[in-house]
Amino acid sequence: MRRSAFWKQLSRLVPALAAALAVAGCLGDDGGSTGTSLPPPEGCADTPVQQVVNLINEERAGAELPPLAVDSRLAAAAQAHSEDQAAMATLTHTGSTGTTVADRVTAAGYPWITLGENVGGGQLTAADVVADWMASPGHRAAILNETFEHLGVGLAYATTGIYPTYWTADFGSSSDEGMIPADGCHP
Repeated sequence: MRRSAFWKQLSRLVPALAAALAVAGCLGDDGGSTGTSLPPPEGCADTPVQQVVNLINEERAGAELPPLAVDSRLAAAAQAHSEDQAAMATLTHTGSTGTTVADRVTAAGYPWITLGENVGGGQLTAADVVADWMASPGHRAAILNETFEHLGVGLAYATTGIYPTYWTADFGSSSDEGMIPADGCHP
């Protein structure tokens, strides 16, 4: 599905989904997020990384911003960075070989115009990591950045070190329409 068709279809579904959630009691009294993610889009696996995508898009909806589309290249860069952090047992934006987020997403083939990255360590659920990011001004700014169009999320589990989990969310806008999975789901 082309990106513009995806957003048009999503814009038709959001009011109905919000009404259904309100009836089901999934929204707080103020209409905001309760800290639990929406179900994944139809056909998507309910994985922790998909839950992060859903929660980030809920936060963006609450700020009247469009949802971010998953980009496979950003997802690959984010996953590789989470695995690198877990292997190093270090929470950092710098890769083990000195790479930056720009280096990693460029190597993954993402023709970026703007970039951002959130990393987290130790959170056991998607809700926990997104809540921590929203409580941090810099991380919150990345989630709510109006220029970003795409997102990729990574999660790795560590066997040593302080943190059992390492999360990465790579955000961007690109000079192409994005490499959006056909089903819209996070790989």
